[in-house]
Amino acid sequence: MANFSLVVPSPDRDFEPPNSDELFAADILCWRAAQESLLNGSFDDDGVPINIVFDWRPIIDRLKHNNSVSSKLRLLTDEEDRSHLDYIFSAVEVPVEAFHSQAGDLSPIYVSTAGSLIQNFLYDFVLIMNLATPGCCNFYRAELRGGRLPSDVSLSNHYFEVTCFDGTDRRWPATTFVPLEDVVAWYSVIRCGISQVPASRLEKAVFALMHLVREDLSPSTIIWLFYALETLFDTRAGENFRVLRERIVKLLQLEPMREKQLSKRLRQLYDLRSSFVHGNLEVIHPLRGELFDPSFDKIYGELIDAADFGFALLVRSLQEIIKRRWREIEFSEVLTGKDW
Repeated sequence: MANFSLVVPSPDRDFEPPNSDELFAADILCWRAAQESLLNGSFDDDGVPINIVFDWRPIIDRLKHNNSVSSKLRLLTDEEDRSHLDYIFSAVEVPVEAFHSQAGDLSPIYVSTAGSLIQNFLYDFVLIMNLATPGCCNFYRAELRGGRLPSDVSLSNHYFEVTCFDGTDRRWPATTFVPLEDVVAWYSVIRCGISQVPASRLEKAVFALMHLVREDLSPSTIIWLFYALETLFDTRAGENFRVLRERIVKLLQLEPMREKQLSKRLRQLYDLRSSFVHGNLEVIHPLRGELFDPSFDKIYGELIDAADFGFALLVRSLQEIIKRRWREIEFSEVLTGKDW
């Protein structure tokens, strides 16, 4: 057996929207379900089964504690005891055990393999959790310790979290909650074990999501979003914009007002992608020093709005597919005519 620990700097959500109480209840419900059904993974490595077991209770306890004291933060004075705040903002350690059917400790080579399998499992875990309850699972800047060197497993909930604020025009499309067991069942069908190359359009979209939760915002975010959307809706790169829009309308069953909104915002996203691909987009300095250049906020703000919309559209589409219990999504054209 080999012991690892997943060190999570902050498992909480970054924002406190008006419906924060509802989101907290949904988060705890999802994490408790994970403690029951997403505790372990079993993998076969050259005929040797390796089992991995997680204990998510430290995260559940921390989330419950943080929620109970977060309402008091603004009421504290400088003279009051803030020692409990150090606990809130300290890292959480999740115990992870890896073992195989043979007795004794894992050899160094299997410890390394187990570490890689744990990381692979965490990518899937973050997506499953956040597709069920968007924003509930935040492993930003997390590390996996226990191997020769700590491994960076930073996987952010940011885009997922932004999608669930509300359904107003600015934050449309708003995502919903999907029972964790339904997401797990769907994911186990469309995800081919520990494969590193996707085998279907849905798995390609899932892999694109992995890249998006792994990377910080940049113009390449828009590229990943369009890769996922065009793959999911089976439209070839550069194909008629209308085809993509119409297929999204059909899947989400949009009313006319939302259809017009989709057309406008998807066109903005599409134009932003085209500008970047063809070299017409102002590329931001990697330092992102807004204090040095007042034009930074405008350009970066447009990028944020486009990325938030594209991600919400992608997640909401995947949630709809999960709710319909589809393992693949297919489109067909119908030819009709009018008699003369």
